[in-house]
Amino acid sequence: MDTVYFTQKKSTLMPIKESHLKLVKDRTVLPEKKELLYRVLRNPLLNPYNRLAILITGINFLIFKMISQFTFELTTLLVVLNFTLAICIRQQYVINALFAIATSAPKSWPLSIRWALGKVYHFGGIHVGAFFSGLLCSILFI
Repeated sequence: MDTVYFTQKKSTLMPIKESHLKLVKDRTVLPEKKELLYRVLRNPLLNPYNRLAILITGINFLIFKMISQFTFELTTLLVVLNFTLAICIRQQYVINALFAIATSAPKSWPLSIRWALGKVYHFGGIHVGAFFSGLLCSILFI
């Protein structure tokens, strides 16, 4: 004997037999799985804000790797540059300039470019990445 399930349709309960559910499951076509890179980049943990923070931290890491001899003056210069970037990106004139550049794209440009320029709201990732790198550099090397 088939198990009977109930579904609500137009505020009345209608019985559905298990054999009917099997038919629906057999006919259901799922979309193809996206590429791994696409899925990784679309992960909410890697939103543009976090990508910018990771980018700034990565650039600082590359600079640290390229420097063979750390001196006090060089380390303090890197810390001050990172903190300057972290502070300047939050200045109103810089924010206004970023938005002016992002919104000046003509409608004739491709939608993908205009869509990417619309991500200007995530500029806080630069602030966080620069501050984190400056703080890390000051804690480790000073």
